[in-house]
Amino acid sequence: MLLPALPERAYVYPLIDAALADMYAALAMARRTRKRAMLNFGAGWCGDCRVLYIYFHPGPNLELLPAYTVRMVDAVSETGARR
Repeated sequence: MLLPALPERAYVYPLIDAALADMYAALAMARRTRKRAMLNFGAGWCGDCRVLYIYFHPGPNLELLPAYTVRMVDAVSETGARR
């Protein structure tokens, strides 16, 4: 199966400043909707993290995702500083 390509600097993760709020919002939404929360910690500059983004969005696992509240959480800034 051929996976869609991401542009070189595609927006994958929200800004690191929003990471904690995004995580709590995803957990709250999962609780409200009685779904599981899937938190993907990574960084926008990380190649492997960008590939995971493809798998969490329209792609080979699309039929599995309705059971989850999926949130991409930036754990490392563009400069490599850990959160």
